[in-house]
Amino acid sequence: MQFIRYTYARLVKSRRYYTPYYRHVLKKYVDFSIYYKVFNSLKLSDEKTNTNVKISFTQNLSFGNSLNSIKNRFNGSFRVVKQLKGLKILLSEIKISQYKFILEMHFFNDQLVFFKYIFRNLEHKKVLLDMIRRKYLKNSKIILKNKSLSIEDNNHNFIYIENEVDLSISYLSFNFGFYDHVIKEKEEKEVLTLRGREEVLDKLYKAL
Repeated sequence: MQFIRYTYARLVKSRRYYTPYYRHVLKKYVDFSIYYKVFNSLKLSDEKTNTNVKISFTQNLSFGNSLNSIKNRFNGSFRVVKQLKGLKILLSEIKISQYKFILEMHFFNDQLVFFKYIFRNLEHKKVLLDMIRRKYLKNSKIILKNKSLSIEDNNHNFIYIENEVDLSISYLSFNFGFYDHVIKEKEEKEVLTLRGREEVLDKLYKAL
């Protein structure tokens, strides 16, 4: 995605209000279960492979960088939303020539742990997938025609590609405590759900 990162600093200069699509995106992140699904999707990918190329946002900005360091670096305009405890989401709508896409950046405890590109124009899929292959899979025979693909680097960072109605390219890291937190939230939610069910059954039992 070099063409995206190279021109990013020049793209978003004026502040915009939330678009309907922003609101649609944020509805997905009402709790941490959506992140569990993303991590779990790596295991369920149609195809899995590895890369020796470091997976990062740019050459100078990587997973673990702070919100301010990224904002200061790019001097762009983002929508910043504090969606969950310890978590902030930055949204940006970007257009480079004929390429238009949504960028999501997710910060846990002020560290970049997840970012995602969503491309909605079906005509651009082949070009974008070829870019991914050339950058990260230089010696691979993978042709990226399956519905999903996960790529892992040497630092437990991943790219997850969903090639469905929209093309979404997610970048996520198992570092910085985020994955452990997601698992903890999932387990706590399951305990509360089970406890609530037991309480309902107990009330029903007493009422009979």
